[in-house]
Amino acid sequence: MKRKLIAGLLAVLMLCALIPMGAAAATFTDVPEAADYSDAVEWAVSNSITNGTSATTFSPEMICTRGQVVTFLWRSMGCPEPATAANPFTDVAPGSYCEKAVLWAVENGITNGTSAVTFSPDLTCTCGHILTFLWRTEGAPETGASGPVAARFPANWYTDAVKWAEYQGLMRGSESVFDVDAPCTRAMTVTYLYLVMLNESPLASWNPTVIQRQVIFDAGSMCGVVYLGGFTAREDAFIYDRDFWDQAIADSGLAEDFPFLNELPNESIVQTAYGNDVFLIIPLDPGAAVSVLPLNWIEHDVKGYMYTPGEAIYHSYFGQPILLCCNQSDIRPDVMVRIIDSEGKVMEWQPFLSLENGRVDVQTESGPAVYDLTQYPEGYGA
Repeated sequence: MKRKLIAGLLAVLMLCALIPMGAAAATFTDVPEAADYSDAVEWAVSNSITNGTSATTFSPEMICTRGQVVTFLWRSMGCPEPATAANPFTDVAPGSYCEKAVLWAVENGITNGTSAVTFSPDLTCTCGHILTFLWRTEGAPETGASGPVAARFPANWYTDAVKWAEYQGLMRGSESVFDVDAPCTRAMTVTYLYLVMLNESPLASWNPTVIQRQVIFDAGSMCGVVYLGGFTAREDAFIYDRDFWDQAIADSGLAEDFPFLNELPNESIVQTAYGNDVFLIIPLDPGAAVSVLPLNWIEHDVKGYMYTPGEAIYHSYFGQPILLCCNQSDIRPDVMVRIIDSEGKVMEWQPFLSLENGRVDVQTESGPAVYDLTQYPEGYGA
């Protein structure tokens, strides 16, 4: 998905290698170090995507125009030459800063003119516009499951772009106040570009799960689970042995149904002591906080065995799928999975197989908030 943009970025980096370090690095008095856009500003200036508005200011709240946004995007792609020099727009002056960017954007279907002969380069660029530009630059990919932001803006020209951006985590931290008609500021523009260009979107590596997430969404559950079978138990708890798991995945043939298993980062493979039953867990919400907590069991004189959750052995704020190898006993399971979605809803679930039918048990205290994606043989465990 990122190949087009990353290729452009590499070209920019090669050009910027010729720029003296002092010329690229700038300290702006109006960009606090703790600002959530500070890294994006540094990236944009260092890679000649844009400059400051003066030697000491970046003007992060200044509104961007259509001409400026397509120029930033064009520069992030390595300033490719448009296929034609013929300029149909009377309001885009020959030789102007945005002429090539406008021609490139139009001929690649990233945006159109506001009429057959006008582009309106000085018109304010809205949040809906920039997300649509980015989505089209990516090739208008599958959007993923609709989230609460996209649900506020159904059936419009920008809906798919907003849905994609939300699913990719591009709006993290601004979801509650996001408005497609709001003007896009310089800080917002470089942040969107930075997240996409540097592959910093939390879900950038998980696009193959779009279908699974949509199934979970349609089922009204908070996450999906697939029981992948049993593996040889390992005595060393909480290991991240990539060679072992790559071989286990290859032997199982699981990558045919779930190709993103080969992309799982090491920290997303979690194994408990003596765990040998493997579950693939796919949270629906890309902004979910996901934790795996070991369960400490104690014997109570009256209530029998009881457990207390221990310190988390896995935690992520980005809702990534995880491969969990644990003890699946429905008598005393050894882990609890806790998911807190972006709206604060909490689900706690102990993954195990039911002794009644051998299927994954998806019940939680609040009901079936887990959707079983396992493909069972016909008639199995009926």
